[in-house]
Amino acid sequence: MSRLFLRIYLLLFILGLMNMGESKSALAQSPDGSWSDFENISDTPTASTYPCIVTDKQGYVHVLWSEDVGGVTDNPLKNPDGTPVLDPSGNPLNYLTNSGNTLYYTRWEGKDWTEPIDVQVNPSGNIQYPRAAIDPVGVLHVIWVSTYGEATQLQYSRVLANKADSPQEWSQSKVLVERTLYALYPADIAADTEGGLHILYFKLGENPGAYVINSSDGGDTWSDPLQIYQTQDSRGSIEGISSVELVIDQKNRIHATWTRFDISGNGKAIYYSQSTDLGKTWSQPFEVAKWQPGWYETDWLSAGVVGDEVHLVWEGGQIAYQNERISNDGGKTWGENVFILQNLVGENGFANLVVDSANHLHMLIVKRADPGAYAHGVWYTTWDRGQWVDPILLGTRNLLLYEKASKLDQKSLQAITRGTFTGNGLRYQMSGIVNGNQLFVVVVNEYDGDIWSSHTTLDAPFISPYPYATPTPLPSLQPLSTPTETIINSTPTVEFQTNEPVQEVGTQPADILLLGVIPALFVVAGIIFFIFFYKRS
Repeated sequence: MSRLFLRIYLLLFILGLMNMGESKSALAQSPDGSWSDFENISDTPTASTYPCIVTDKQGYVHVLWSEDVGGVTDNPLKNPDGTPVLDPSGNPLNYLTNSGNTLYYTRWEGKDWTEPIDVQVNPSGNIQYPRAAIDPVGVLHVIWVSTYGEATQLQYSRVLANKADSPQEWSQSKVLVERTLYALYPADIAADTEGGLHILYFKLGENPGAYVINSSDGGDTWSDPLQIYQTQDSRGSIEGISSVELVIDQKNRIHATWTRFDISGNGKAIYYSQSTDLGKTWSQPFEVAKWQPGWYETDWLSAGVVGDEVHLVWEGGQIAYQNERISNDGGKTWGENVFILQNLVGENGFANLVVDSANHLHMLIVKRADPGAYAHGVWYTTWDRGQWVDPILLGTRNLLLYEKASKLDQKSLQAITRGTFTGNGLRYQMSGIVNGNQLFVVVVNEYDGDIWSSHTTLDAPFISPYPYATPTPLPSLQPLSTPTETIINSTPTVEFQTNEPVQEVGTQPADILLLGVIPALFVVAGIIFFIFFYKRS
């Protein structure tokens, strides 16, 4: 009888440990061990979307996103017959993509991600498309698009990067542009090595188009807007600009890219311009590519720079192929357009081009490999000897899937990818390199409404992190205006705040305490049971 009880206890003990594994840091498989398992770093019941990522010299990886606090938590997808739509693993799909009202923040501190916190809130509207940069003295600068009724503004806040995990340290938001476009990524920010900040954005109203503003005092003041490209529609409904990006290379050249769309909402042409004098003047916009009859669109232009070799990568063609043009003289002249990664298709956001400490160029992008959505996810490749190597699909254990996927039927693909971090819900990945050789990627999974992350160590020199010197004097680090009251997590209030309550999300301290106590209880109970029944036997 005692042995029976002992076996029952052991069974319960194992089940308890298995159950404890389903905690906040749920993981999804990554390839062969070179990439970490995908980890849920937002883990909220509502929609988390549009992440941005930036790294600093202290070894921190900063991630921000738009969170729909207080929004819907249940939005199951249904088939025409009313049955639930299932993911490749056979689980029902919960489609969470709502616009957020809160700016959330977390960071990687070398071993783990910090608990997410809210740092800016707009309870009467939306907060979307955050972008971030860190200047040479260690200040984190963040911009985003906010809506208040029919008004759409570009807003800005800042904080010391090593204090960004404290909501009280963030400045109150400041409106930089009164009328901007509420569309996919209408603004971006970058910091040069001289301490200058640069913002590229699409302005509505009189003289619409692409504009640049700069700050040389840490964001206290900003220059008058400089138009570098003009459009004709003051409302942005018939013609406008979206999917803009800024990249600053090691020579402090600023590379700007953007898409011009028409009334259909799809990209019709993509453009490139650069500044060699820290944003004072800009080259004539260069039309990289334009839409052709029969094409889906031309959009999502990105730049990557190694020395004087500039890569421009975008999505375009009949079924959203990936394309590239290369300049070998710093962006003055360009080679012909070529299709790359020809087994991959789909429109799911920017391709990120990042450079490690060995001056190797790496690309991450969300695509799918035909014939179906099962081999859909974050693909990784690197530039080697004048070409992109065959990419791998992160989140699977099959490194040859790029070549296999286009030759397999959906049933075979489903068998290969079942239980891995793939699927048609992945969108808008962003990536960055910290310490010279550690590559991080974050991506939205719209089928659970969360932000997921994975990382790997590259074959490049490790650069030891070091703290920023405390900047003196500190006028640029003071709040832009004095907060009047606080809301959840003592976050500084934003302009136009109402008194509406905001629902707090995330793991509560009591939950964390309970998770810590459970293992100890199992161990103690196990010892008692074992001693008691051992003596009786």
